[in-house]
Amino acid sequence: MAIRELGENRGSSEPKNPIEIEDLVHRLQDLCPEEMAKALFTLEFHKKFSQAFRGYHAAMQQDPTALFFSRGLKHEIQTIYLELARHLKAKNAGATDLMNQVFDFFGATLKSLMKVPNLVSNN
Repeated sequence: MAIRELGENRGSSEPKNPIEIEDLVHRLQDLCPEEMAKALFTLEFHKKFSQAFRGYHAAMQQDPTALFFSRGLKHEIQTIYLELARHLKAKNAGATDLMNQVFDFFGATLKSLMKVPNLVSNN
């Protein structure tokens, strides 16, 4: 996934966006849509189905480490999203570009859901 650089100003050494938005862009760029898709699946499985499959515990057991990192990834994207909302409300420069990048990330995450093991069957 290629995320456009927000601070590009041709012919100028100053970034056009506030440093807070630049930091959010870098945090978003550090996230991987495929990892986000896996995290969403892990969290949803744990929330909805872990109790139902107690009999198949050995085959269906979720890795507690995966659950921990999934929660961390979910928290990170929520934090970015809430900060984006704050910047949009304040009408800060670059907030709209960041919003577009967040939606691109969500789109790539949705596409990546089709690659998550155990979510798509061969049938």
